[in-house]
Amino acid sequence: MAQVRDDVLSIVRGENVVTEETPVGAAPSGPEIEPWLREILRCPRCRSTLADGSGPSGPELHCTNAECRLAYRIDEGIPVLLVDESRSLAD
Repeated sequence: MAQVRDDVLSIVRGENVVTEETPVGAAPSGPEIEPWLREILRCPRCRSTLADGSGPSGPELHCTNAECRLAYRIDEGIPVLLVDESRSLAD
């Protein structure tokens, strides 16, 4: 439990989390979200699951609800799940 707490605090602080898949001293390959965190993230507007996507400013999380269709940017591996800062995926 302490390890989970430390990992969450590291993510919030924007620090790199070293896992078994990440060799010590290796540069991060890009803005990645930890798998355990990825499983619990939901759209703040409709509570639907989020799928990986790409947008004009880089990687995003896309709401899977056909009625909501919002995209949330990812800044340095941290998803910005604010409805006011999301963009619509509607055509």
